[in-house]
Amino acid sequence: MPEAQIIAGRLQAEGIPAQVYPLEAGNQFGITVGKLSEVVVMVPADRFEEAEELIFEPLPEDWADEIEDDPSLH
Repeated sequence: MPEAQIIAGRLQAEGIPAQVYPLEAGNQFGITVGKLSEVVVMVPADRFEEAEELIFEPLPEDWADEIEDDPSLH
């Protein structure tokens, strides 16, 4: 669930509506491992390709250096 919320937050920050939905059976029984613990991130169909590109966009090789050098992130 935390990973799905991070992904949804990233999409929302880019202006793509996104919602996180846990699979019903796992949610009902409090299951937190395995297939029943899966969640889905939903986006509008017309924004799917844009969302997919954003999620799977490779990070630049120096991304860690950029974060380390950015004082607003400390």
